[in-house]
Amino acid sequence: MTQSKTITELADDADGARVFDWRGTNLPIPGRYELEVKAGPMEVIGGLTSNSTINEFQIICDLLYWADSEGQSAAFDNALAVAEKVYDQFSLTTINDLVLKCTVNIAPGDGGLSSKNMLAIPIRIILRCEKDVRR
Repeated sequence: MTQSKTITELADDADGARVFDWRGTNLPIPGRYELEVKAGPMEVIGGLTSNSTINEFQIICDLLYWADSEGQSAAFDNALAVAEKVYDQFSLTTINDLVLKCTVNIAPGDGGLSSKNMLAIPIRIILRCEKDVRR
């Protein structure tokens, strides 16, 4: 969450935090970006020994852009531009030396949300991290 706030469009402002965990979205403010960070699944992918395993776990980041009058196509381009910044921030990094490597996937977000509110442009960003877990 802290590293995400270094992206200009996701920095806190007078309307409140733009990066948060599990709390849901604020009221729609046209032109505003928000990022909800949640824990995803984890599984053992190898390295089984008596003392450690290598696990893959996911961090799910749901980016939401509240479009204004620029139109759906331009709004999607704006949301995708910020998603690319998140990608650049985390792709193939060790996230402050906490994981072995991080890969990033970007996909369309929750379609149900945008069907309820035409201003909402959702994009899901999944950080897939590998970590050596020792006991």
